[in-house]
Amino acid sequence: MTIRWKLNIAFIALLGVFLGAAAFTIRAVSASAEQTRSYVRTRELAQFTANIRTLVYAQVAAAADPRRLPAEAAEADWAATALDDIDVNVRLAHTDRERRLWTGVRGAIVALADVLARDDDSSEQTAAIVRRAELHLRDLHHLYDITQTDAIVTIARTSFHAQVAIGVACLLTMLLFLAYMLMIRRWLIRPIDVLRASVEAIGRGDLGYRVPLSGRDELSLLARGIDDMAAGLAAHQAELVQAREFSAIGEMCANVAHGLRNPLAAIRSEAQLAARQANGAVGVRESFDALAHQADLMDERIRRLFQFSRPLDLSPTTTRFAELIEAARARADQVLALRQIEVAIEDLTNSRAWRLDRERLAEAIAELMMNAALHSPPGSTICIRGVPAGAVSGHVLRIDVVDQGAGMPPATCGKAFDPFFTTRPGGTGMGLTLVRRLVEKHGGAVRITSASGAGTTVAFTVRELDRQDARPAQQVSQAARIAGAPRSETSLVD
Repeated sequence: MTIRWKLNIAFIALLGVFLGAAAFTIRAVSASAEQTRSYVRTRELAQFTANIRTLVYAQVAAAADPRRLPAEAAEADWAATALDDIDVNVRLAHTDRERRLWTGVRGAIVALADVLARDDDSSEQTAAIVRRAELHLRDLHHLYDITQTDAIVTIARTSFHAQVAIGVACLLTMLLFLAYMLMIRRWLIRPIDVLRASVEAIGRGDLGYRVPLSGRDELSLLARGIDDMAAGLAAHQAELVQAREFSAIGEMCANVAHGLRNPLAAIRSEAQLAARQANGAVGVRESFDALAHQADLMDERIRRLFQFSRPLDLSPTTTRFAELIEAARARADQVLALRQIEVAIEDLTNSRAWRLDRERLAEAIAELMMNAALHSPPGSTICIRGVPAGAVSGHVLRIDVVDQGAGMPPATCGKAFDPFFTTRPGGTGMGLTLVRRLVEKHGGAVRITSASGAGTTVAFTVRELDRQDARPAQQVSQAARIAGAPRSETSLVD
């Protein structure tokens, strides 16, 4: 899981605690407010029942007083006012019992008002009505007292729950915040310190140092990227050292070759002259011919040393695949004939013309053909195949050289392109190095597929040279990679 998702999950948990506490608090406050409104209402109704009782007893007392004023209008007014308020309570009653009790009180008030209006001296009837009203009002007062008590208990309970929720939310918030800080320290601050120390170590030149971070988060991926960069820098540094050594070797080779060619030419000329003057001495003539041949071999090796030490310049010309192979075959014909090797050509280019350095490519293909011949059983066949490899632009040519030899083990394949490495007695170990240089100069790449006892296939690509300034491409095109153009790996040994 990435650091971003980890921190997002922690933040969501923190936010969830906040929202949960807020929702519970709002709910508790809402319930408390509702119970408060219920308490206020029931308190007012309880007070109203007391007022009705006082009004009833006041009217009964006034009716019993002989000094009272004419009661019709006053009695009608008190009853009408009380009945209006009672009707409102009947309509707003929350339960059927409350509604029945208020209806009973209303009936008692109506009956009492009627008795008092007739001015009958029926104290028993009046007392019965008052008792009935008193009973209903006492029940209502008791009902409202219970409701008030329940409201107070509910308010206290919800307030306590709200306080507990707020306290728990504060505690969880503190714990989550501390956990969040620990996560940041563990997943961000500490890895960044490790990365900084690693970069400083690599910057001091310790290219073998590896960042001690593991995982799948962003900083671990960055650590692996730094490791890959350090490994690449180490490899590049090794290549620079090797290139410097090769440059020194090249200079030395050029100087040595320059000093040897003139003496070798003189030795070859003298040997040839002595062979002609042998006057029938067959043994002497053969010895001088062998000496001239060895001088030619040494001159060939010196020529290769010159090629290895000099910059590689291309001379592009327009050629076809068949012409290129014929030129290469002419150079390798002596070895092919000696080994009795047949050459099968598969031209899949439809006779298309290519702008390449024909002479140098012919030398490279001849080198591969001779290597294949020397590592193939006599009488076998070498297949040379030409395929347009540029699926998009069509400017890349792939050439495969396939033999039926014994193949090579992986250890040999890994060193095949190293300069001066060879497994063939008498080989110089420079031919395949020059092949790779030429292929890469054409913006191509070379690959070998080989296994012991299964033959060897050398495949390389070359890109057409620029038609304006004859400079080669620096890389294999994207089209060649899409078409499966091989990378530079190993080749046959010289």
